[in-house]
Amino acid sequence: MLKTTKQITLSGISSIAINGQETQIAVMSATIPMTGMPQITKGIQNQELFQANKDAVIADFAAFDEKVYEIMASFIQEESK
Repeated sequence: MLKTTKQITLSGISSIAINGQETQIAVMSATIPMTGMPQITKGIQNQELFQANKDAVIADFAAFDEKVYEIMASFIQEESK
């Protein structure tokens, strides 16, 4: 018997411009199922740049989390229709 599930994978990058070139500081990934809780992963790619730009990266993490929960809310709305 085949059982399938619908989910969305969301990715994000926190970066800054150095000498006109975007440089990654951190990456984010989330798997958001139609039901249940998402799996969210965050990783620091450059510790030195993270320390120098900690507030901006943490703000990017918060914005990413907000987007994940926004998508979850849209799933709940779809189910209730």
